[in-house]
Amino acid sequence: NNQYEYLKIKAPIGGMITKKWIGEGEMAMPGTPALQILDLESLEIWGNIPERYLGKAKPKDTLKVQIPSVNLEGSATVRTIVPVASEATFKIVLDLPDEFKGIYPGMFAQIFLPEGQDAVPTK
Repeated sequence: NNQYEYLKIKAPIGGMITKKWIGEGEMAMPGTPALQILDLESLEIWGNIPERYLGKAKPKDTLKVQIPSVNLEGSATVRTIVPVASEATFKIVLDLPDEFKGIYPGMFAQIFLPEGQDAVPTK
């Protein structure tokens, strides 16, 4: 029975399995990924801001967000803004609030900067 305890696979998070690297009956090696799990409870939005708009948003700001495919609109909080090498853009990362339901990774979203600036295309 003790040997069977070593065969159990336990995930550190709840989520959806999106990729399997090993199949039933295959040998799993320590440190080698076996499964990819997607946490649908803590999604985020990533986008690129042109340098000219960089002063319009900063971490902890709340920005308007739209996800047209599921007809959602609301606010999200800026987690960070990261410089991207070799481009005149900066990556912006926003945490989605819990009320955003029915969305999945890879969906198109728009981030609206304050003062009526153009929307920023995202993923």
